[in-house]
Amino acid sequence: MTISRSWIGMSLGAVVLAMFVLDVQQVGFSIQISNGEAEVTAGAHPVFLGASVLGLVFYWAFMRSDFSPTFHKTPTLKRRLAAFGLDFVFSLFCTAPLGGLFMLVVEFVRIGVFHWQFFREETVWTDTAIGLSVVAINMLVLVLYFAYPLTRARPTIGCYLVGTILVRDDQLVRLPIREALARTVLEFLGLCSWPVMLFVGRDRHGQTWYDRATGYSVVCFRGEAYLKR
Repeated sequence: MTISRSWIGMSLGAVVLAMFVLDVQQVGFSIQISNGEAEVTAGAHPVFLGASVLGLVFYWAFMRSDFSPTFHKTPTLKRRLAAFGLDFVFSLFCTAPLGGLFMLVVEFVRIGVFHWQFFREETVWTDTAIGLSVVAINMLVLVLYFAYPLTRARPTIGCYLVGTILVRDDQLVRLPIREALARTVLEFLGLCSWPVMLFVGRDRHGQTWYDRATGYSVVCFRGEAYLKR
C-alpha cells in the first residue's frame, strides 16, 4: 500500500482546521512565571487524543515501510525549512494531547473534578514536581522524533512530504543513535538561525555548515514509501 503524500498533508491540515472549528483553546501543558505572577494551563480534547494515537501508529508504521527512492537535485533552504515546520506541527499534535491529558488527570486527582481544560494563576506542587517533568519528556520525545528516522535510513514525515532525505555519497545510510542525536541538535541550531544561512553557511552545492560538519548531504528524492503487508 502506497503511503500517499497528499493524504498525509490533508490529514495534517484537517487536524489544524479542527483546532479552529472546535475552538480548542489549549492542547498540552504550559507553565509561565513572570514578575512573581504565574499562569498554568493544560488541556486536551477527544478528537486530538485520537489524532495523537493515530499519528504515533502511523509514525511507527512509516519507519518500517519499504522505501527505495532515487535522488536528484539539492533542496533549497525554503524546502528544508518547510520540512522542519511540518515536522514540528506533526510531532506537536502527536505528543501535546497526551501530555495535556496526563496533567488533567493529575489535576483531577488533586481536586476531584475532571475538566478538559484548566487555567490557574497560581502554582501548586504538582506543577513543578510533575508538570515540568512532562515538559522535559515532551522535549526529549521531540528530539527522538527527528533522530530516530536517521537510524532507520528514512525521512521524517515532514521531509517525506517535501521530498528531502539525508544521504552519504548518494546512498541511504543508517546513523548510530548517538550520531543521529548529534546531527539532530546541530540541524536544529542551524535551522533556527536560518536568516544567517541566507548569506553565509551554505557552500556552492547548497549544503549547510552542519551538513559539512557531520559529513552528510541533504538531497531531494523521487519515489514513495510502501507499507509492509
